[in-house]
Amino acid sequence: MIKIFSGEEIDALYSHTVQHEGIPLVALIENAACKLAEEFIHTYKYNGRPVVCVAGCGDNGADALALALELASKEYHVSIYVIQGKQTLSPACQEFYNRLDGHPNLELHEVVGGKIEFPQLTPKHIVIDGLFGTGLNRSPQGAYRNIIQYINQSRCDVVSIDLPSGLFPGKNAMSDRGAIIQATYTYTLEYPKRCFFFSENEPFIGQPRVIQLGLSSSGKENLATNDYLIDENALADRFHHRSRFAHKGNFGHGLLVAGSQGKMGAAILSAKAALRSGIGKLTCHIPHRGETALQTAIPEAMLELDTNADVVTKIEYVKQYNAIAVGPGLGQEEDTADMLFQLFSNNEDKPFVVDADALNLIARHRILLDLIPKDSILTPHAKEFERLASRCDTDEERLEHASYFAREHRLNIVLKGAYTATCTPSGLIYFNSKGNPGMATAGSGDVLTGIILALLAQGYDPSTAAIFANYFHGQAGDLFAARSSETALIASDIIDNLPEVFRSFES
Repeated sequence: MIKIFSGEEIDALYSHTVQHEGIPLVALIENAACKLAEEFIHTYKYNGRPVVCVAGCGDNGADALALALELASKEYHVSIYVIQGKQTLSPACQEFYNRLDGHPNLELHEVVGGKIEFPQLTPKHIVIDGLFGTGLNRSPQGAYRNIIQYINQSRCDVVSIDLPSGLFPGKNAMSDRGAIIQATYTYTLEYPKRCFFFSENEPFIGQPRVIQLGLSSSGKENLATNDYLIDENALADRFHHRSRFAHKGNFGHGLLVAGSQGKMGAAILSAKAALRSGIGKLTCHIPHRGETALQTAIPEAMLELDTNADVVTKIEYVKQYNAIAVGPGLGQEEDTADMLFQLFSNNEDKPFVVDADALNLIARHRILLDLIPKDSILTPHAKEFERLASRCDTDEERLEHASYFAREHRLNIVLKGAYTATCTPSGLIYFNSKGNPGMATAGSGDVLTGIILALLAQGYDPSTAAIFANYFHGQAGDLFAARSSETALIASDIIDNLPEVFRSFES
């Protein structure tokens, strides 16, 4: 997994690299500048657009000055504005400042204190933002805030180095939103930052690009963090490969409790996804009126019919199942809530996947929450989670609540969204690296539930099953979008692309 570090942890990683790898900080910045310049030139093929570099007095300013020098060596003309304020330049920033002198393609200006003599920026300009980086601990004020607002109002393209100035790498609940650069691109160094995964920060981050620096491998390995980005290489080592002599009993028997009048499609999508994800056997407990629809659509699934024609009201025997999923298209009748009470109460020995209407019933009948077997997986989208917990104003706040909720109730919370986050009972958070906006479509969550059920039945532990399923789900959606369209994507397309996802892990 790719670790996501806080500002303090990133500073510690740089210090470790300098001290234990024998690489001077100036050399790291020079290496970064070469790679930043490559990305800049790839993005903006030289076309004569004026480039303005705005540098602070810290190490982020050093990165900006080093980039300006690198671009100047490639015939870009760069106007540099060093914003010093009341502080002196850091040693690294001073080093690169000294290198600016006399370069024919660089035009140097100093902004000291509150006096600002800035160029007239237009949409034709490209601004390199190197005011503040990960070490920022309070929102910019005074002249810094004025400069940020002026750049934002100019509507020019902005390339921020590491982070848009004014945005904190981790928590931004207390940040001044009017004092954050609105970047077109963010060239972040070594790792994505936690703030990238929240929708409220999208207007500031623009399009993120990760620039690898080669910081200390031992430092990365030994530095602890609670936040991770799901990485295919890490998953490949934990993928369950099949024995030549395997039989269906080796891959588990799952129970899917789903469907109600008018919502049998949800049960069908979830069942088909489970079967496409390697489950050995699948039984679907559905209202008896749904028999023809499900049996026709998915002949591979076995059926257990409820006594009620339209909703699920009672389940008697479930001990034979290795894993149970409940919720897709279930409806919210009181008899169904009673069924959940019995189902959770009598099966404390196995984790569940709980989704959709089952979550809404739990939100209405809070006693059910304490009956859910520990380590079970709940898969709410934002509104479903707020019904379970509390209203949240931002994605960041919602994730904090979800992580606390997971620890408090000893559950895995899969908080669905652009970067679906799996919050584990141990306090770790795993952001999904796959998926696209086309997957915001009816039935997509039902497909995810089916995938998780299949992985649980095959013996993956609950946290691992949730992490794998999110990745498979997102990758299948990405495959369809790449070949066809995000806009045209429907839930069945995710299922249809699962075989290719699994084939890549099997090879």
